Amino acid sequence: MSVRLLLLVSCLCTVIPLAGADPNDLSGGVLITHAASDECVGYLSRYAENACDVWTQWPEACAIESCAEQVNTLPTSGFEGFRLFWVLAAWGEEKQWCGTEFGISPDFNNEWYFFEFGPCLANSIELPTPGWPSAGEGTAIVATDEPWVGDFQPVYFFVGYSYYESLIELDVDPATGFAGFGNCDFPSVAWEAECLGAMGIGDGGGGTYCCPGFSGVDDDDLGEHVSADGPRQLHATPNPSSGAVRLSWSGALAAGSSEPGLVEFLSVDGRVVASHAVNLAQGALVWDGLLGNGLPPSGVYWARLSRGGQVFDQRPVLRVR
Repeated sequence: MSVRLLLLVSCLCTVIPLAGADPNDLSGGVLITHAASDECVGYLSRYAENACDVWTQWPEACAIESCAEQVNTLPTSGFEGFRLFWVLAAWGEEKQWCGTEFGISPDFNNEWYFFEFGPCLANSIELPTPGWPSAGEGTAIVATDEPWVGDFQPVYFFVGYSYYESLIELDVDPATGFAGFGNCDFPSVAWEAECLGAMGIGDGGGGTYCCPGFSGVDDDDLGEHVSADGPRQLHATPNPSSGAVRLSWSGALAAGSSEPGLVEFLSVDGRVVASHAVNLAQGALVWDGLLGNGLPPSGVYWARLSRGGQVFDQRPVLRVR
């Protein structure tokens, strides 16, 4: 977090006493992207003044209280002519914080039209980079009165639409190289976000699932990536899902070999719970979630795509029953 932001946090924010664990220890926090339901968007278009109000006024339709409820994918076709998603701060327990900072990945193709956006805190100062919000830009928000308080709380909203598939990945603020939170101590202490979510747009644009304390499968269990910094090869739709999940990938992965590929589903402790041989040229597999005679329990599984021991990609798939 930038020095100027830490100074602003230290000078402007009022601390609210909270019981329980240290509310100013912001370690383990994540920034989640969560898409609003059609019902929630309907409330916004008809009754609410802004996208942050619907969260508190219609919590049954809009708010979430757990990782399992997050939705990381939006269709390209808009409900009421537009779509809404939030950036949420979460720890798995109640916290208070006075500063939030993040950016949008430079890999974003800008195929989403933002026509309304802003922080979800009434009394705050926003310090965006000149081109915000677009690829390679960032913003920082500082509370000027009372801090954010709670868990799974919206810190920012985006309203817009797109006619094309896209992936809006959260990233560091390029002005500071930081993404995370500033607490309300004097002087303020900065804590990096442990996971940055992403919102997928369109049928092939699976987003990124984040959850406090969730680190996925160990690197030793996942194998070697083709490129740790390369583009996402594997997409899951819908995600979360209470039924079938469609895994898709580029058919170009089949080039240069006739050997079949392998799609595996792993539990968070690294156990393979299902596997399917696939023709990589077909570019997709639908997993019905069945293990033996029944569905797996609710939770997070990792989908892994490989060929001959070479891992192309893996991503979390959330199963909700």
